[in-house]
Amino acid sequence: MNKKHLLLVIWVVCVAAMLGSYWEKDTVSINETVDSYIKSISEKINVSIVLCEMLRKQMEINLQSKNSNNQISMPKNNNSSSENWHFKITPHNNITGGMISGLGSYEKLDTDTKNEANAAASLNIDVGDGYFTKLYSWIYYTSKNSFVYIAPYSSKKEVNTYYFNPGMYTDPFWNLITPENNPKREVKITTPYIDIAGKGQILTVTAPVYNKDEFKGAISLDLNLDYINKIVKSNDNNYHVTVFDKNNKIIISSDNDISNKSISSIVKTKGGIYSNYTNKEILSGILYIEQYTTLQEKIIRVITQAGLPIGIITFIIFFVMFLQSFSHYNFLSKRYMLRAMKKNEFIPFAQAIMDTRNKKIIGCEILLRWKHPTMGLIPPNTFIPAMESSGIIVKVTHQLLENVQKTLQDKAHKLPKDFHLSINISPEHLEDPELVTKSRSFKESCNSITTIFEITERNFNTDAKVAIKGAVALKDLNILFALDDFGTGYATHHYLQKFPVSYIKIDRSFIKMIGLDAISHHIVENVVSLSKSLNLKVIAEGVETEEQAKYLHENNVDYQQGYLYHRPVPLSDFLDTLGA
Repeated sequence: MNKKHLLLVIWVVCVAAMLGSYWEKDTVSINETVDSYIKSISEKINVSIVLCEMLRKQMEINLQSKNSNNQISMPKNNNSSSENWHFKITPHNNITGGMISGLGSYEKLDTDTKNEANAAASLNIDVGDGYFTKLYSWIYYTSKNSFVYIAPYSSKKEVNTYYFNPGMYTDPFWNLITPENNPKREVKITTPYIDIAGKGQILTVTAPVYNKDEFKGAISLDLNLDYINKIVKSNDNNYHVTVFDKNNKIIISSDNDISNKSISSIVKTKGGIYSNYTNKEILSGILYIEQYTTLQEKIIRVITQAGLPIGIITFIIFFVMFLQSFSHYNFLSKRYMLRAMKKNEFIPFAQAIMDTRNKKIIGCEILLRWKHPTMGLIPPNTFIPAMESSGIIVKVTHQLLENVQKTLQDKAHKLPKDFHLSINISPEHLEDPELVTKSRSFKESCNSITTIFEITERNFNTDAKVAIKGAVALKDLNILFALDDFGTGYATHHYLQKFPVSYIKIDRSFIKMIGLDAISHHIVENVVSLSKSLNLKVIAEGVETEEQAKYLHENNVDYQQGYLYHRPVPLSDFLDTLGA
């Protein structure tokens, strides 16, 4: 082969490699765009779930309080000629006001029902900064005793829309939370529907309210879907995006066309060969999002992006890029990670946990890192999801526990008194009897250390009875539990009821918004209040600024963890800093 032929071969190979690379990048870009949409939407929904939990707790506390609530200032006469009662709640104590109404005559209500109405009217629904009015259409308490309290108050003339109606008891928000349909008393979310009061498409986050074991009613937040519409319409990548429900009915479309009744009809009406379908859940069984592009659109994008570099990249560079790409593609396989485990490439790092009061180190969280021989230090968010999906996360955690034990067994006695050591486990660990065995060995070697297992409240797909049994066995070994990523899952109330939790860790997504977003202040304050009422300690993770640290100190958060104090370092280096 002469040089011309060789150069031609090199050019062809380079062109093919470059086009392949940009083709894959375009596919990844579609997935990343969808993931960003899901993250943005899910954050708002998770905030709504946490707020619903807080309002539910506040209502239950109001009902159980022996002190009288804010007494409703009743008008001398009913506001209408009918037998139904209704009146406005004026703004007071951070409450923007609302409307309360019910069937029959207020004067004829029994004492318990009047106290319940006062408890509802005393809810601290802070909508003063405009955040709630943008995100929520309505926030309301519906009683089984035929009355409803709705905020914010509306001055519209069509007030009948906001009065109590017995038909409310047939609505999804009510049926989802009745004792027979929701024995676990969980927060539920309805499918999207059109608001009869003209607020557009909404879905309702709703939770049952109990006075001890007596079902009283429902706290509900009507979440306005306009913000999802804005996210989807902001797409400028020449992709097509739709949000649809469980029946494949389109709710929102980036093409400003929701005339199609289902996803399947899009392909028929728009023409072309479709490529890169990305269909993912936003809310399981409720909302889904799909992003897709035609083959023609994809080819045009790839050629446009790859045009200039094709003639100037050498064969060697492309060959190295191909090898790196191939290695990167396969290193997350189950076989590769098991081989890395045998080579002991997964090592323990530690990040300090600080006492908020005196800024002293009281413990650390053990973090898993992958020390790859060629790729260097790999962060956990790259490989842990692959470990969980492939089912080897339990084995790796056992090895991590053993490595930590080996490092600490001769140094534990040199650590400060009551030193806390936190280790992350997934709910699946609680079904594995070997964890108890490993934990017993760890405690025997390091009995002076307070051991805490952090369990995430997301992706809880294990057998609850088996998991609780495993948790009890670990508790018998004097191992404590922390509820990690608090506020990002759907089963917060269930966890606090069923598991022997001693600590709550506020998720970093709320901490990073302190000073930027008023609702994060509201959430942190309510989490601390809830924790204190349950005699739990609070840890804030992801603390990066002095402003955040000061705010957390002023709001009585017990412990802090984040880059402001210490970055994660190898466990042996961390122990050296403590003189152990």
